[in-house]
Amino acid sequence: GVKRDIIIFYSNRTEERIVFREELDELAEKTSAKIVHTLTKLDEKEKKNWAGETGYINKEMIENHLANVTKTFFYIAGPPKFVEAMQKLLTKDVDILTKDVAVENFAGY
Repeated sequence: GVKRDIIIFYSNRTEERIVFREELDELAEKTSAKIVHTLTKLDEKEKKNWAGETGYINKEMIENHLANVTKTFFYIAGPPKFVEAMQKLLTKDVDILTKDVAVENFAGY
Protein backbone atom coordinates (compact mmCIF):
# COMPACT_ATOMS: atom_id res chain seq x y z
CA GLY A 1 0.00 0.00 0.00
CA VAL A 2 3.01 2.34 -0.13
CA LYS A 3 2.47 5.17 -2.61
CA ARG A 4 5.93 5.61 -4.04
CA ASP A 5 7.91 4.43 -7.01
CA ILE A 6 9.99 1.34 -6.34
CA ILE A 7 12.71 0.29 -8.73
CA ILE A 8 14.70 -2.86 -8.02
CA PHE A 9 18.07 -3.26 -9.71
CA TYR A 10 18.75 -6.98 -9.60
CA SER A 11 22.17 -8.14 -10.77
CA ASN A 12 22.97 -11.75 -11.60
CA ARG A 13 25.65 -13.51 -13.59
CA THR A 14 23.29 -15.31 -15.97
CA GLU A 15 19.57 -15.53 -16.61
CA GLU A 16 19.43 -19.01 -15.06
CA ARG A 17 20.77 -17.60 -11.79
CA ILE A 18 17.96 -15.09 -11.25
CA VAL A 19 16.43 -16.24 -7.97
CA PHE A 20 12.70 -15.51 -7.45
CA ARG A 21 12.35 -14.12 -10.98
CA GLU A 22 8.74 -15.23 -11.39
CA GLU A 23 7.78 -13.80 -8.02
CA LEU A 24 9.50 -10.48 -8.73
CA ASP A 25 7.93 -10.20 -12.18
CA GLU A 26 4.52 -10.97 -10.66
CA LEU A 27 5.11 -8.29 -8.01
CA ALA A 28 5.94 -5.78 -10.73
CA GLU A 29 2.73 -6.64 -12.60
CA LYS A 30 0.57 -6.21 -9.48
CA THR A 31 2.20 -3.03 -8.16
CA SER A 32 3.98 0.05 -9.39
CA ALA A 33 7.35 -1.63 -8.80
CA LYS A 34 9.79 -1.93 -11.68
CA ILE A 35 12.42 -4.68 -11.86
CA VAL A 36 15.64 -3.91 -13.74
CA HIS A 37 17.49 -7.18 -14.33
CA THR A 38 21.13 -6.92 -15.32
CA LEU A 39 23.35 -9.85 -16.23
CA THR A 40 27.12 -9.75 -15.90
CA LYS A 41 28.52 -12.99 -17.36
CA LEU A 42 26.86 -13.60 -20.71
CA ASP A 43 28.53 -15.15 -23.71
CA GLU A 44 27.88 -13.67 -27.18
CA LYS A 45 24.94 -16.01 -27.92
CA GLU A 46 23.29 -15.22 -24.59
CA LYS A 47 23.75 -11.47 -25.17
CA LYS A 48 21.80 -11.74 -28.44
CA ASN A 49 18.89 -13.45 -26.65
CA TRP A 50 18.81 -11.13 -23.61
CA ALA A 51 16.73 -7.95 -23.89
CA GLY A 52 17.55 -6.54 -20.44
CA GLU A 53 20.54 -4.66 -19.10
CA THR A 54 24.02 -6.17 -19.18
CA GLY A 55 27.06 -5.47 -17.09
CA TYR A 56 27.47 -4.25 -13.56
CA ILE A 57 25.13 -1.67 -12.06
CA ASN A 58 26.69 1.71 -12.79
CA LYS A 59 25.91 5.42 -12.74
CA GLU A 60 24.51 5.48 -16.28
CA MET A 61 22.22 2.51 -15.64
CA ILE A 62 20.84 4.10 -12.49
CA GLU A 63 20.31 7.46 -14.18
CA ASN A 64 18.61 5.79 -17.18
CA HIS A 65 15.97 4.20 -14.95
CA LEU A 66 15.42 6.91 -12.31
CA ALA A 67 13.68 10.18 -13.08
CA ASN A 68 15.26 12.09 -10.19
CA VAL A 69 18.29 10.35 -8.71
CA THR A 70 18.98 12.96 -6.03
CA LYS A 71 15.48 12.64 -4.55
CA THR A 72 15.69 8.87 -4.23
CA PHE A 73 16.21 6.68 -1.16
CA PHE A 74 18.38 3.63 -1.86
CA TYR A 75 18.33 0.27 -0.08
CA ILE A 76 21.22 -2.04 -0.92
CA ALA A 77 21.17 -5.73 -0.03
CA GLY A 78 23.59 -8.42 -1.08
CA PRO A 79 27.02 -9.89 -0.42
CA PRO A 80 29.27 -7.55 1.57
CA LYS A 81 31.59 -6.71 -1.37
CA PHE A 82 28.58 -5.88 -3.57
CA VAL A 83 27.07 -3.68 -0.86
CA GLU A 84 30.39 -1.87 -0.39
CA ALA A 85 30.77 -1.30 -4.15
CA MET A 86 27.19 0.01 -4.48
CA GLN A 87 27.62 2.35 -1.50
CA LYS A 88 30.78 3.76 -3.08
CA LEU A 89 29.06 4.11 -6.47
CA LEU A 90 26.09 5.96 -5.01
CA THR A 91 27.93 8.26 -2.61
CA LYS A 92 31.02 9.01 -4.74
CA ASP A 93 29.91 8.76 -8.38
CA VAL A 94 26.19 9.55 -8.20
CA ASP A 95 26.53 12.05 -5.31
CA ILE A 96 23.82 10.50 -3.13
CA LEU A 97 23.95 11.56 0.52
CA THR A 98 24.90 8.80 2.96
CA LYS A 99 21.64 9.40 4.88
CA ASP A 100 19.73 8.38 1.74
CA VAL A 101 21.35 4.94 1.58
CA ALA A 102 20.47 1.97 3.79
CA VAL A 103 22.40 -1.28 3.56
CA GLU A 104 22.05 -4.91 4.51
CA ASN A 105 24.86 -7.42 4.07
CA PHE A 106 23.61 -10.82 3.00
CA ALA A 107 26.38 -13.35 2.58
CA GLY A 108 24.40 -15.94 0.62
CA TYR A 109 21.85 -18.68 0.58
